[in-house]
Amino acid sequence: MRFTHKPNQKLIDIAKLNSEKKYMSVTKLTGKLSEDAINQWKAKVGMEVADKVMKEASERGTCIHKFCEDYLTNEEILIPEISINNYYTFKAMKPELNMIDNIVGLEIPLWSDEYKLKGRADCIAEYKGVLSMIDFKTSKKPKKKDWIQPYFIQATAYIEMVKEHTGIQIDQIVLIFGITNFNQCKVILEKPNNYLKELNRINNEFN
Repeated sequence: MRFTHKPNQKLIDIAKLNSEKKYMSVTKLTGKLSEDAINQWKAKVGMEVADKVMKEASERGTCIHKFCEDYLTNEEILIPEISINNYYTFKAMKPELNMIDNIVGLEIPLWSDEYKLKGRADCIAEYKGVLSMIDFKTSKKPKKKDWIQPYFIQATAYIEMVKEHTGIQIDQIVLIFGITNFNQCKVILEKPNNYLKELNRINNEFN
């Protein structure tokens, strides 16, 4: 399968200015919501164990994300021997990745003068024919929707950034989860309007 790319010139232009913007990152902002819980978990399991778990999770996420990005850019997927387990998770995600087309951009640097925030969006593209902000996530086990509110707020912030610079309205958030313990995929859809109020609240509180 080959994916069609339709880059937006305005997004290409603003991406060049991302590094000049001394704004808080969206992930740092949304991280404030789980900061206390993470600190409690670190205290419970110990810093050595916590660091090991977080390092492994980061490496898994980076590897699977790279598989997704290479696949969507029509590049050959190279599978290091140490990453074979991650590749099986990626394979489980492929049927949902195949629902993506007319890709506006991947790994797009974004920023907002209105929100004083910056970040990098995984993917803006059509998902099942609907223009969407798409995020690739990994977790060992399926997560309840109530637990992943920061992901929706993050995507909503990116949607606001796109609208600020292009006038394009994106009305759908798509989270594509690779579940590594089971080599499964779970997709969760949401509407950014459901999270705009909370984005404004935490941005006013922490930024």
